[in-house]
Amino acid sequence: MRNRIFPYILSASLIFVSGACNDLLDVEPTHAIDSRTALTSMEAVEAATNGVYARLRAVQQYGRDLVALPELLSDNAVHSGRGTTLQAEASNSPGAHLETWETGYAAINEANLILEALGPLSAPQSFKNSVEGQVRFLRALFYHNLVKVYAFDPTANDPTRNRGGVPLVRKGVIAVGDIDYAKGRDAVSEVYRFIYEDLTAAYQLLEGTDNARAPHFATRGAVAAFFSRVALYNGDYNKVISEANLALKSGVGQLQPAANVVASWRTDVHPESMFEVAVKPTENIGTNESLRATFTTRVNAEGKVAVSYGHAVVSDALLSDYEAGDVRKELIWKGLGNNSSKNEMTKFFSRGGVKDLDNIPVIRVAELYLNRAEAYVRLDQAPLALEDLNTIRVNRGLPAVSLSGEALYDEILKQRRVELAFEGHRWFDMKRLARTMYKETGNIPHSSYRILARIPFRERNANSNIAQNVGY
Repeated sequence: MRNRIFPYILSASLIFVSGACNDLLDVEPTHAIDSRTALTSMEAVEAATNGVYARLRAVQQYGRDLVALPELLSDNAVHSGRGTTLQAEASNSPGAHLETWETGYAAINEANLILEALGPLSAPQSFKNSVEGQVRFLRALFYHNLVKVYAFDPTANDPTRNRGGVPLVRKGVIAVGDIDYAKGRDAVSEVYRFIYEDLTAAYQLLEGTDNARAPHFATRGAVAAFFSRVALYNGDYNKVISEANLALKSGVGQLQPAANVVASWRTDVHPESMFEVAVKPTENIGTNESLRATFTTRVNAEGKVAVSYGHAVVSDALLSDYEAGDVRKELIWKGLGNNSSKNEMTKFFSRGGVKDLDNIPVIRVAELYLNRAEAYVRLDQAPLALEDLNTIRVNRGLPAVSLSGEALYDEILKQRRVELAFEGHRWFDMKRLARTMYKETGNIPHSSYRILARIPFRERNANSNIAQNVGY
């Protein structure tokens, strides 16, 4: 196989992933669907759509890396010192970064094939709209995760080092002859334009979607919430506000009061989730790579014996940002065994009652208030920014404050840090703001080539038109 942008597509039996997350379907065989007949029935199309959702559970995606590595790469987490796993990422060693390329493009290819199949499919238009809306949302999510890993953000571009965004692949691939070996990296602006198109269409197509499907399936609330994040990265602050408003009015996810904050991280489904990755007992990622094992030595709140390494622990810098009375600090516990002197984040604590098993919030209601607050500051609407900031503070056990100017902006960013800690945001927030990460292992300025991930060598070997990032 010459090209690995689509690593599984040449084996038709692997186009669609096992472990579809919809109990309503029982399509045989559940682990593989032949490409010649896969997309000719409603049942198969829905199973294939569930397969794209399933891609989110990969270790390189939300199964671990998109949540844990941005904390270790940044100043939120430090390595516990036990074992060598994730040591390179914690010290920002050359080439140690997120690697979302292969799994991301595998999901995008599956999404493209589904979208192409909808036209000739004999099915009600409502079914087609639902599938298309979900798939466009998922494709946008995978593309944004790719472009923020491998490229500069629109808000913090470096023209001297910018080699482009990521390749936009609009057509599904089944055979080697379908691969475009001349395809290079599209401009970052083009990638964002494509994501905007997908999210705009998804929101329209999902009109009437039952919120009962939330948060594990795409709804209009999930689309608008994610759109607010994308717009923030794009520096499109009016769009941040309008999309956050839509999301907050959607009825999906509810901001929790201070008394419920800790308990919210102990339930199967987080009540603030606009969209989260569902994980069933049969899809347990296991002790070695689970988020629970990465962040803690405890199996759950009752655990008294260390059962894992707990590689990524809370940094002193992050801990110092929690104020007295902040209920979120109650999620930070001392570890067990060799981690007894370390501070561990317990957001992922076997919430489903099964060891190493946690549904994974991708975007929560709290982020919407913080996105909107930051956008208001950028647009010189300080009173509205302060209102959103204090909504978060009061609902986390802190008093309201009266701030303006730089102090207001700094407090919004601090609240963003402590609210979203150990959910995979810190590295990307510092990157889009072009800020230096002050770390115990050495500072990482925005001018460092290590800010961007390395394009996988296999891609460059197969297609030299994909320009490598500077420094690799």
